[in-house]
Amino acid sequence: MQFHSVANNAFTTLADTVAAIDTSIVVDASSLDSMAVPFYADIVSEIIEVTEVTPDTPVAGQTTFTVVRGIVGTPAAYAVGIPVVQRVYAQQTTEINAALLLIQRLISDITGSVDMVVGAASLAVTTTDPASMSVNIAAGTAVVSAMLVGSIASQTIALTAPVSGNRTDCVQISSLNVVSVKQGSATPDTNNKGLATIELTDATTTITTGMITDIRGV
Repeated sequence: MQFHSVANNAFTTLADTVAAIDTSIVVDASSLDSMAVPFYADIVSEIIEVTEVTPDTPVAGQTTFTVVRGIVGTPAAYAVGIPVVQRVYAQQTTEINAALLLIQRLISDITGSVDMVVGAASLAVTTTDPASMSVNIAAGTAVVSAMLVGSIASQTIALTAPVSGNRTDCVQISSLNVVSVKQGSATPDTNNKGLATIELTDATTTITTGMITDIRGV
C-alpha cells in the first residue's frame, strides 16, 4: 500500500507559469525538496500528487516537480508566485484507515479471534511507588474481540476500598482500548480482557503485591 508523505509548514511558490496540461511545474526551492515522494500539495483549489522532485532545476534555487494533476479539482493554469502548499488530505486519512483495517484483519486471522495479551511483560498490573490505592498497567498490547488494543506508555488506575467486608475487583481492558476496574467480580465484562484481580477489604488503604493476581494468561 502506498502512503503519501506529510510535513509541517511545508510550502513554496510557483517560479514559472503553469498551463492546465503541464505535468512538470517549477517552484522555488523549499523544505518540500527534501520530502519523500509521493506527496500531495495544492495550488489554489487543485490538489496535485508530486511523484518526483528535482532540485536546482532548471536553475539553482528552483525545483522541478513531476506531478499528477487534478487529484481533486480540475487542472488549471496558474501564474508565477501562486502558493504551493503541502497539507494533510482526505486521501491520506483513507490510506491510513485502509491500512489499519488490513492490520485488524491480519490480527483476527492470526489469533482466530482469541483474546490474548501479547508478551510476558505486556499490560502487567503492579503496585505504585509509593504504594497507594492505585495500580500501574504496563505498556503493551492485547487482542480483545479481534481488535488490537494497548498503550505505548504505562497507565495508572485508581481503586476504592469496599465500605464493609471483602471485595474482589477486576482490572480489564476493552476492545475499545479502555482500561477500567470492574468491582465485585473476578470475571471481566464482555468484550474485555482481564489483566488482574485485586483482593480488597474495608481496611485497605494501600494496594500491595500480595493483593494482585495476574489473570492475563501469558
